[in-house]
Amino acid sequence: MSQSSERFSTIKIIFEIACAAGGFAMSLLFAKQLDLGEVPGVFMGLMGAIFTFILAQGLTSFIFRILR
Repeated sequence: MSQSSERFSTIKIIFEIACAAGGFAMSLLFAKQLDLGEVPGVFMGLMGAIFTFILAQGLTSFIFRILR
């Protein structure tokens, strides 16, 4: 693998993880606003993290396909 390809994949992974962390945090805050409790709040946070991770994968693969 070339160095630029490795750099793209590293940037892509970091961006996807950051999006998943943001989705988890926003879902936890939304669950707290709804006063759902601890267990449903964490479950909602995990679902938000999975959802934003999938969206970030699609977005980054689209962007990096254009850049290459």
